[in-house]
Amino acid sequence: MGLDVESIDEANTQAMKSQMTSNELGAFLDLMESEIAGLTVMWSAKEALSKILRCGLTCPFELLAISSLCQNEDYYEGEYLNFKQYKFQSWVMETAVCTVVLPRRTQIEIDMNLIV
Repeated sequence: MGLDVESIDEANTQAMKSQMTSNELGAFLDLMESEIAGLTVMWSAKEALSKILRCGLTCPFELLAISSLCQNEDYYEGEYLNFKQYKFQSWVMETAVCTVVLPRRTQIEIDMNLIV
């Protein structure tokens, strides 16, 4: 599993946007409550996957492309274009996004009421 926590910061908008594919920008940003939240979810999902792959952010971001993204009751869930064995779950909080990448067939449940 991989974990990433990213601050939601408007100052990072252009940097994050520059690392997204046209498909990601066109298909997924409309699902989000705000552009910066959507970009932060996708960035965090890519960074968490890069930790599993042990390449960090040294590989091309296109390799970490997201193929699907949907909103569930408490979190967003998505899959990767090139790493179909993994999926991610992201929770958007007031000032940060927390993303967990896990094997695609694994289910986890996190009670957000327990997180302070």
